[in-house]
Amino acid sequence: MASEPRLRRLEILLAEDNPVNQMVAVAILAKRGHILRVAPNGQEALKAFELKRFDLVLMDVQMPVMGGFEATAAIRAIEQATGGRIPIIALTAHAMKGDRELCLAAGMDGYLTKPIKPLALIQEVERLTLGNQPAMADVRDMDDGSLLGRFMGDAQLLRGVAELFLVSESGLRSQLAAALSRSDGKEISRTAHSLMGSVGNFGRESHGAGGRAGGHGSGEQPVRGRESL
Repeated sequence: MASEPRLRRLEILLAEDNPVNQMVAVAILAKRGHILRVAPNGQEALKAFELKRFDLVLMDVQMPVMGGFEATAAIRAIEQATGGRIPIIALTAHAMKGDRELCLAAGMDGYLTKPIKPLALIQEVERLTLGNQPAMADVRDMDDGSLLGRFMGDAQLLRGVAELFLVSESGLRSQLAAALSRSDGKEISRTAHSLMGSVGNFGRESHGAGGRAGGHGSGEQPVRGRESL
């Protein structure tokens, strides 16, 4: 009987400012044997890309300092001079019609909505890096429709993420209150986006305009007269 093919370990750069989403993505992909380096914004992700070779980038669209579109454009510009093309997957808290096409047009290769679903994340990451390996068969029947399923059946992981959420949520609410007092629209949008992204890990995801929290990260402009990804 032939042995199961061994999954190649990937080194992945995760550009994500939300600590709860960081923890979820790292834990899910670590269970597949992959190694992640976390960058809290696009600028730090760009620095990491210049220093080390990665197999793939998970790129949050809306981040402070430098947003995902701007960071992707910078990476693609570097590749024009050095050669090669690293797969980049967009991460967004929204699922509006046309968003996928906008991300692909911006130089990204894949698109995932938050809250992060284990099956979708694993399949998209390994599709773009490893192809249709037989090893993918062991995740196709994964149940991520339930709350515990979103954490791959790992109750300890769910507890850890919930505890981190309780800590970070207080800080985000304080930041949001401060931004409201200053009438700082950009910071209100960014903080609300981050808070919504954290909450989404524990409940049903929202679709359409009702689930939207706001505009682009630093340096990005609204597209087609509507709010950003």
